[in-house]
Amino acid sequence: VGAVGWRRASWTLHVFMTSWSPGRWVGVGSAGVGLLLLVAFLVIPPPPHPAVLGPEASAWWLSRVDEEQRFGHHIIYGEFCGGLGAADIRVRGEALPEEMQGAFYDGVGHGLQRGDWSLDELQMAAPEHHRGWLIDGRFRALAEDLGGDPDRVLPAVQGLQQEMPGIAATNGVRIGLQRSLGHDMTRALETAGRYPQDWWPALFEELGWRTGNDELDPGVLVASVPGPARCAFLHGVVRGGVLARLEEPAVGAQLVNGVGALEPGCLAAAWQGYGTGLYLGLGHDPEGLARVVDGLPGDVRSALSGPLKAAQTTQDRGGIWVLLESD
Repeated sequence: VGAVGWRRASWTLHVFMTSWSPGRWVGVGSAGVGLLLLVAFLVIPPPPHPAVLGPEASAWWLSRVDEEQRFGHHIIYGEFCGGLGAADIRVRGEALPEEMQGAFYDGVGHGLQRGDWSLDELQMAAPEHHRGWLIDGRFRALAEDLGGDPDRVLPAVQGLQQEMPGIAATNGVRIGLQRSLGHDMTRALETAGRYPQDWWPALFEELGWRTGNDELDPGVLVASVPGPARCAFLHGVVRGGVLARLEEPAVGAQLVNGVGALEPGCLAAAWQGYGTGLYLGLGHDPEGLARVVDGLPGDVRSALSGPLKAAQTTQDRGGIWVLLESD
């Protein structure tokens, strides 16, 4: 089962569990809960849900995930924890290996259910070097609550930024827009185009990720993307497709070839998306990443060398959407 299948199965479990009140859970009784745990373990493997497993048990469960799925499972686990209090999130994060804590807090930011967390709560929930994910989560929750509409989001963002001078809202807003409108990609792309142009690389790269993850046809959608944002969008398409199919790493070359036929000027961006997808999914395990790359054809390995090195510096350069080369 691929990463997308695990995500769908896990969200089914999440919806089922969160639809029950605490009193109803108590009413089930220990035997019923034990049966549910057994079924969850046998039928719906990780990611675990915090309503079922505690911090240490969840960390053990996640440690048994195959390497190519570990990054995605930690993000989904973090999303499930986005409704917990700050102290509970901190305990769960510290129970995980350091190399996976970034993915966990990235997921918490994606799943944070409140956009009004105080600075004290942010400091309690995460160590300083992971706190940015939760700040992004505030902006994401805000953008999602406002349906991604720039006429409403931009003024609200300005108000929130007064509490956090110097913190960019871009990363959070792009995720909020994608989650609000990504089910209707044509509308999402039109809405992204209404934001200021300096927002476009981040917004369209994220919508490209959703396109690749959902296996939509970029050839149909690219006409709705403004010319200056097309390479960022197609970078996201390749990144999303690679992350969704890490068990088939060679699929990235097919996606890159498709981008080359569609928009030749974005070929470098497509290769960067390939390298970024592999690095995000497998970079926590350098030896595993090296084995995957060594298994690719020689010409693909050669073309990926630069993009893989660049993928390690995307945040330092300003974000995953910052392209080394563009049309």
